[in-house]
Amino acid sequence: MSQLDDLRTMVATMLMVPEAEIRPETSLAQLNTSLGSARIRLGLRRLGLNPPAVPAATFGGLVAAVTGEAA
Repeated sequence: MSQLDDLRTMVATMLMVPEAEIRPETSLAQLNTSLGSARIRLGLRRLGLNPPAVPAATFGGLVAAVTGEAA
């Protein structure tokens, strides 16, 4: 499984939606809380990725911030 797939799975679980619904434009607004941010940071660390300094607004933004790749 690639890092992108792992990241998609993590975000889908946190947003409680099927993985197929996670696209680059998927909003992460539901996770824009102190608890949501902590969950993202912990999940990224478990995947061996460094959390971004600035919270991402979308899944595509998160992917770009942590991997440097486009979602």
